[in-house]
Amino acid sequence: DMDKKLTVIQNMQKYYNKYDKLRRAEKVLAEQLKECSDSIEYLATIEASLDSSSTLPELTDIKAELIKSGYMQTEKRRRMAIPSSKPFKYTLGDNITILVGKNNFQNDKLTLKTANADDIWLHTKNIPGSHVIIRTEGAEPDIKIIEQAAAIAAYYSKARNSSKVPV
Repeated sequence: DMDKKLTVIQNMQKYYNKYDKLRRAEKVLAEQLKECSDSIEYLATIEASLDSSSTLPELTDIKAELIKSGYMQTEKRRRMAIPSSKPFKYTLGDNITILVGKNNFQNDKLTLKTANADDIWLHTKNIPGSHVIIRTEGAEPDIKIIEQAAAIAAYYSKARNSSKVPV
């Protein structure tokens, strides 16, 4: 309805301003929805890390990551130093070493710094979970070792209780 107190031009400007405001709000809302979706995806990886962690250093890594990403604030008082956490280490078959990251810090460190070019990296497909590294020492590992490592990757993922987990 047109406002009878306003001229035709003023009514047109009023409706255009209303349209423009709604158009800008729609753009902002789309950006907020994307940010929210990204946060949900990221926090699912944190939840998987918490499920895989059991020691104070591991939990401290997760807390540091949450602080770094802005989800938590730093504490003002200083606490005693906590040693850095270590990934799980398994030995399978003929001395084949398997390394398992339990949080995003460990996953990044394993993948980017610890793993050699000829090592095998495993991770659940599209499911938050641990990075698993098979230390190959240049040799092709037996298929049973790869299957065991894949089972470890599935176990240390958000899909731990599923019957089939793509790795």
